[in-house]
Amino acid sequence: MRKAMHDLGEPYSNTVELISFNSVSKGMMGECGLRGGYFETHNLSAAAEAQIFKLKSIELCSNTIGQTAVELMVNPPSLETESQETVE
Repeated sequence: MRKAMHDLGEPYSNTVELISFNSVSKGMMGECGLRGGYFETHNLSAAAEAQIFKLKSIELCSNTIGQTAVELMVNPPSLETESQETVE
């Protein structure tokens, strides 16, 4: 959605409020045991972002395996790394 909003150009790209969610357990692999995910915001007011930050700060963190899965989801191994055989 972020790319679509950006491709629309102004005034949409700098005025439309957008919050995107993604999770490892439901959005990536369907592995319910991996509790990890992220969300990103665009064009939200400073007051709205402060409230979201406050609400997210009081929640529990995902486990180490979930955090590792999120890292691999957003930065997958590339063909130039030692894990090349598993990427192909």
